[in-house]
Order: sequence, then C-alpha cells, then structure tokens
Amino acid sequence: MIQKSILLAAALLLLFTSASRAQNDLPDIEIDFHKLATGYAHLVSFTAEPEIAAARFNIDDGDDLSEDSTLKTTKLPLYKEFSSDDHQWSWYLQGAATYSSLEQTLSFPLDPPLDGSSDIKWTGYGGLIEAGMIFPLPYGFSWSAGMGGGVSRLKNETDYSNPALEDWLDPLLGGTVFDWETNVSTVRGNLGLLYNKYHGKYGIKGYAHFTYSHIDSFSESREFGGFSDHASTLTLKLDVKHPLGFELREHPVYIIGHLGNTNFVGPNRDELGFDSFSELGLSFGLEKVTLGALAIFGDNVDGWNIILNYDY
Repeated sequence: MIQKSILLAAALLLLFTSASRAQNDLPDIEIDFHKLATGYAHLVSFTAEPEIAAARFNIDDGDDLSEDSTLKTTKLPLYKEFSSDDHQWSWYLQGAATYSSLEQTLSFPLDPPLDGSSDIKWTGYGGLIEAGMIFPLPYGFSWSAGMGGGVSRLKNETDYSNPALEDWLDPLLGGTVFDWETNVSTVRGNLGLLYNKYHGKYGIKGYAHFTYSHIDSFSESREFGGFSDHASTLTLKLDVKHPLGFELREHPVYIIGHLGNTNFVGPNRDELGFDSFSELGLSFGLEKVTLGALAIFGDNVDGWNIILNYDY
C-alpha cells in the first residue's frame, strides 16, 4: 500500500542516519515508486456510482510506525436513463464530481534530535462522465455496458512535528514522496448484470458490476515522476424495498434494506490497505427520494456511508 512504501523509505533512512550525520552527507535512497504509483491509482479510481454519498473508511495499517489511516470520499453525481424509440433497449448518461482524502500519521524513530512524526494527507478532486447502454433480458434481468472518462487533481501535503526532521527529510523525499501535485486522467469501462422486479409488495433490485479503470498522471509538480496504472473492481449489491403502510402528504413511505460487497481485482488489489469491504444498512423513501446510512466492514477496514438517491 502507499504507506508501506513510505515506511520502507523511513527504514532505509534509519540505516543511513549515523553515517550521514557524521559525514554531513545525504544518503542515496531507493524507493519502489511503482508501488507508490499503484496506490495513487487506486486512490484516484474510487469509482462514481449513481448516488450521492459521503463515506468514511477507517483502515487498520497493522504497523507500529503508523497510525490507522482514514479515507473519506464524497460523490455528487447525476444519473439519467433514456428509452429508445422501440423500447428494446435504453441508454444512460452519468456524471460525477468527486472529492477524496487519505490521511496518515507516520512515526520516524530516528536518533535525536531527528526523532518525530509526519502527518501526511493525499487529496483528490475532479469530475467524470460516462455513457452506456442497457439491454433487457427475460425475468426482470438486463445487462449494461458503458465507457467513461474524467480528469482530477491529486496532491500530497505533509506536516512534520519536528522542524529538524523536516529540514533533513525534505531534501531527500520532498517533491517525490512528500509535497507534490499532479493532474490525472481516467479512462474506464464497465459491464453489469442487473435485476429489477416486484414480488408482491417487495421490490427487489440487484446487480453485479465490473469496472476497469486506466489512470495516467500529467503536468506533475517539482521532481514528482508521475504514474500510470490500472485498477479494477467487482461490486455486488442487493436492495429490497417494502412500503411501511402509511403516507406522508399522500405519498407512500417505504423502507429499503441494502446489502453490498466491493472487491478490488488484480495483483495490486490491496494497495489501499484493504482489498474488499461489505455494506449493510437501511434507507427510508418518500416518492422518488431516499435517504439512508450503511455500515462498512471488512478485513482491516470499517466505517460508514451516507446515501441519498433520487428516482429510486
């Protein structure tokens, strides 16, 4: 994951601390920038869904040199479906404005007076637009395919608890690991299998959704080398809707149970510190608007997700 590569740099610094201080020289440090790039790609590629959501992921890093990470993401998308003339298929247009931040505190147990810690924050924001087609199948099923692209801005900001630590680390890692900015382009494609049908008073929606994203950085700042990588996700979701039996201003009020699972796919699937997570929660709906909360849980991660859907 991103933090592991930075911790490797810290370990190499520890090996060279005594010699470099005695010789007033800076050590040559080899960092696995490919691992860092893979983590940045996963951070950027947190995919947009047709919902408004504010989520928080608490990541257990499992390392004595680091505190647990916090990943926050907010998505403000637009989703609209359009029917064809013969109603044999439909197409959709989806856009999203996204914001995400990943925060981490790392400890550097160097010899005094360099001992200290750093607060590291990666921030990303941008937009994405996607179009695709939906084809009906028997028994309430349909399948979809879409393509999209977007541009975002990703930056790293690092604060140090010890000015002496900053004076020593910045010439070594400033601009490459810490304190940099870059633009990022994302191209993605997806395939989905959907189910939408009423069984008596129960409305059931479910889908399996696979997304592949290719991410490239450009217009990087300072000495930052940039990155190019890909990320894939497989998402499974099930929603069950049922009326509550009363109305508000002549509109029926209903409840929706949500169950979902998201898996990162591929050899670099654990670069954010977790490779999957599940969601469980409830929404309440009135006419076309629903508002709800979901609990997030999984290996090395937990958190919550607030969702607001329109035209459910």
